Parts: sequence; structure tokens; C-alpha cells
Amino acid sequence: MRQLVVLVILLSPAVLVAQDARLELTPTLGYMWGGQIQIEDRAFTHTTYDTNVDAAGAFGLVFGIPMAPRTWLELTVDREETRLKDSQGLFGEEPAGIIPPDDSSILDASVTYFQVGGQWELTTGPTRWFLTGSAGVAHFNFAVPLPDDTRLAISGGGGLKMDLTDRLGLRFGARVYWTDTDEGTARVQQFQHQDCGATCSYVYSYQPSFLQTELSLGLTIKL
Repeated sequence: MRQLVVLVILLSPAVLVAQDARLELTPTLGYMWGGQIQIEDRAFTHTTYDTNVDAAGAFGLVFGIPMAPRTWLELTVDREETRLKDSQGLFGEEPAGIIPPDDSSILDASVTYFQVGGQWELTTGPTRWFLTGSAGVAHFNFAVPLPDDTRLAISGGGGLKMDLTDRLGLRFGARVYWTDTDEGTARVQQFQHQDCGATCSYVYSYQPSFLQTELSLGLTIKL
């Protein structure tokens, strides 16, 4: 990520001298859904579950640098604070409950995307449709005993940009993130329970890939 910021700083003066255009800084608010992890129950049901990540709000920042007419270099950070769905009763219900009553913090999770890519405006005027594509990394942080991981991620989408004033605008966007997660990244949690007869264990692991979709709204500030 640091290398990307340095690249942007080095490119900016040359780009702005070459054309009369402005940098664009867009804070965004969004709604993100999708994504799963895998939990293997070696204690009670001896079943492997695909556990969904709950849909939740997201927030981010898009930094756009004009490169050519209707073409932009974009640096994007996007973060979702979410939770795991406990639809199988794997955490807080007997006999499989492994957390104290009224404490569901083990379900907390976050996903952060760091991306660099391009934006292409398809039309001209105060209201403009655009396409975008980018690549970078996704960082996963789960409260369950699953290792944090940073993996290659790509995204693509599009949306609509609307000028409000000479310096302000709105940006409506839709984007799909695909992350190349590693199902070999796993962790075993052991605990004691009378129904196991011996030491109980769960195995937490990533799926072969992680797919999420986001709808967002941003306020663009033209610098």
C-alpha cells in the first residue's frame, strides 16, 4: 500500500501539468453483502458448515487522478464492519455453545480492501456514467479463532457521477469484489464439553474464494 501512495504522489504533478483537471476525493458510505468462511464441527455433529458473513454497512475513500480525457487513476480503500451469522447455533447454543451467555463478540469481523485501478467515463456532461476496475488486496480480521489474512483481490463495477457545483458532486456506485482466499489457512480450537467424551474441537478455515457486492454513495470534492 505504501508503494501505491508513493506512485500516486510521483505521478500527480506530471498529470496535472499535462491537462487542466482536478483531483477528486470521494468519501463513501455503502452497503455490502456476501462472503463465507468454513467451520468443521469435530465435536458434536461432525458436519462442515458454510457460515455466511452478515450484510452490513461499509465506508471508504476514493482518490481519483485524471490521466486522460474521461480516464482516471483511482486509489480506493473500503471497509466493512460486520458479523458472522450463527444460523446453525455453533456458538451460543447448547450443546455446541462455546461462548459465555450474552457475549456474542466472537461473531465480530471486518474486511478491508486496498485497491488501485482505473475509471472510465462513458458519457460527458454534468451527469456521467462510468465503469471501474481495480486490483489490490483484501485484509480479513475475524474474532473467531481464524487467522487474519491478507490476500490478492480484484474488483469491477460502475455507476453514475453527478456535478452539484464546480467543486462538489455525487457518486453512485456498484462494485463486486473477488478475493483469492486460501482454504489451507485454518485454525483448530479445542475445548471441553461433557457431550464430547473427550476434547472437543472446531476447525475454522477460509473458502477457496471470497465474493462480496457493494452499493455505495459518495460526496466528491474536487481539489
